[in-house]
Amino acid sequence: MKKLFAIVAFTLFFISAIAQRWDANWTFGYNAGINFSDTANPVAFYSHANNREPVGCISDMDGNLLFSIVGIDNDLFSFNIVDKNGFEINNGDNIYGYQSVTNGFLILPVSVEKDSEFIIFHISSNRLSSN
Repeated sequence: MKKLFAIVAFTLFFISAIAQRWDANWTFGYNAGINFSDTANPVAFYSHANNREPVGCISDMDGNLLFSIVGIDNDLFSFNIVDKNGFEINNGDNIYGYQSVTNGFLILPVSVEKDSEFIIFHISSNRLSSN
């Protein structure tokens, strides 16, 4: 009985995990984006990304782009968080990172029940360094 319960619980966990589409959109490069909501037919779209690396974005549980992290022109160290329309979000300015870091941002939802709270981890740079 315990074995059957464990199998059912394990299966239900993975079914619910598959239904979440926080990674349905990828933004990268200079205005490039791909929507993977339909994995058999990915769709390219215009994004507000404007840097080679690092990039970060997250979608809601239905696969709609919520926000992305974009570089600030002519600044290797500063990034902003913009909504799906390219407008800076509240308190989304001056995130310090470094443009030559692959996977420099990690965005995680605080709760699986709502699409409004996220934690952003990033690799920062030492702007005061002379090296």
